[in-house]
Amino acid sequence: TARRAGVHVVNAPVADVHADPANPIIATRAVSGDPQRAGELAAAFVAGCAAGGCLAAAKHFPGHGDTRGDSHDALPVVAAAADVRRARELVPFRAVVAAGVPLVMTAHVRYPALDPGPFPATLSQPILQGVLRGELGFEGAVVSDSLLMAGVRAQADGEGEL
Repeated sequence: TARRAGVHVVNAPVADVHADPANPIIATRAVSGDPQRAGELAAAFVAGCAAGGCLAAAKHFPGHGDTRGDSHDALPVVAAAADVRRARELVPFRAVVAAGVPLVMTAHVRYPALDPGPFPATLSQPILQGVLRGELGFEGAVVSDSLLMAGVRAQADGEGEL
């Protein structure tokens, strides 16, 4: 139905694992708190989009389900260790990459265990090149969530600098 309406890109599925019940932004948007189930459902959504002629954009890489902050209003930080991230948040993203997702949308969230620098995943070479491209083998297009969100906007003096 989206394709018939002229929509070519669907900014979904939300591939985040609902890991923190206090999360103010992902919560009910996540399809599951179980990494395997979230991966199965997200991969099925990707396949459905492809069958219908739409491009899916899995989001919010590398996972926004373990935050207490809303990246619309601030730069959330996920303190979980890298092995926890790989065993939980990256599982659905591995599944959508295996399913052939053409687009992955980044999170405006900081992950010190994956990149000790000050930047959110959207601006992180270690996360985008190292984890998404290198570790997960993603070859599609990386897209950003809104650059007007506080989680990334604070990294530049103006829109033209991002």
